[in-house]
Amino acid sequence: MPPLTNNKLKKILKRINANTNLSKKYKSQWKTLVNFLGNTFGIKIEAVIKVGTISKESNNEMCDYEIIFTPDPYKECQELYPLIITRFQEMNPDDNISSIENKLKLRYKNGTKIDLLSVPKDEFETEYSQYLNTRDISQINLNAVKLVKNAVESAGFGSKIRGSHVEAIAVNVASQELSICVETILNQLRKKKLATLKTFKHIRGLLE
Repeated sequence: MPPLTNNKLKKILKRINANTNLSKKYKSQWKTLVNFLGNTFGIKIEAVIKVGTISKESNNEMCDYEIIFTPDPYKECQELYPLIITRFQEMNPDDNISSIENKLKLRYKNGTKIDLLSVPKDEFETEYSQYLNTRDISQINLNAVKLVKNAVESAGFGSKIRGSHVEAIAVNVASQELSICVETILNQLRKKKLATLKTFKHIRGLLE
């Protein structure tokens, strides 16, 4: 196989970043959600971890936004989440919302994925810091993640190789070379048997 080159990878990355339709989709969905939470429940968003960040390794799915908030007055999740679910379903019958563990998972028909997490005020800073700590990663690694995830989706293997798989590998890659980061992630996907040899070659071919 020919070696991956930084120049080719940077061109692909530039094309991905230039996808204005993607950024517009997120912006529109974000405004709608903020208005929904604020106007319906008086919830003010206090912390947002945006698209491109690193999922916890235990997550089985990457989302576009992680939203952490403390409702005022505070309501326990057991009381608040069912209220949000009911109202959300009434206003967005074509989209999906569910409560899994301690989160609300919003999955929109257009592909946007948002997780909501309500925490007590005295736990807010700790929870937020823990999330940030799981996202301690260089820009080179983030770019490598974006390239691999885009290739995985383009190849049609998104349901088999999840974003969290790619990101869990990337966290432990130590290199300042984009091509080496991407190559290492791909090799680890193969080594961990997350990708067959055929899948590996297909994904890698999109990055050559």
